[in-house]
Amino acid sequence: MASTQLLVVKDKVQRYAKQFFNVINIDDDGDLRITYESTHVILQVVELDTSDPEIVEYRKDNDISVTVVNIFALVLFEVDVSNELYKWVATEGQNYDYGAFRIFIDSDNPKKCNVQYQYRIAGDNLDPGELKGALAAVAFTSDNEDDELQKMFGGKKWSDL
Repeated sequence: MASTQLLVVKDKVQRYAKQFFNVINIDDDGDLRITYESTHVILQVVELDTSDPEIVEYRKDNDISVTVVNIFALVLFEVDVSNELYKWVATEGQNYDYGAFRIFIDSDNPKKCNVQYQYRIAGDNLDPGELKGALAAVAFTSDNEDDELQKMFGGKKWSDL
């Protein structure tokens, strides 16, 4: 069962995101999904691990957020795994002001992967400008970079599916 804090932050994220994008879908897990140009942005609100009582108490005593907003875009799918792709993700893919690129190996076909652009922010004290800035960074960067990355590494963009 979701904690009260998690539900509060999810509601806040939904309200703030609707101020920035007109069309937002909510999936069965409660994640927000936004199609922007040739990319697709997902917002997930998660609660940090609460299994260690000492860490829970430390967060509480030091006013540390217990929720994280994970904002990511599905940039490319079905990309051939290569040393060049790994190198690009590990170097150039980390050089953005907000967020970074990541790859996820396809569990059914380890020779293929998906490329995502991701940015995470603390959720408990989130303000509208912070979320809108993060959304803009992920949506605009992903849409701006997907064509070039597709030329370099192949694969399919969200808009190709």
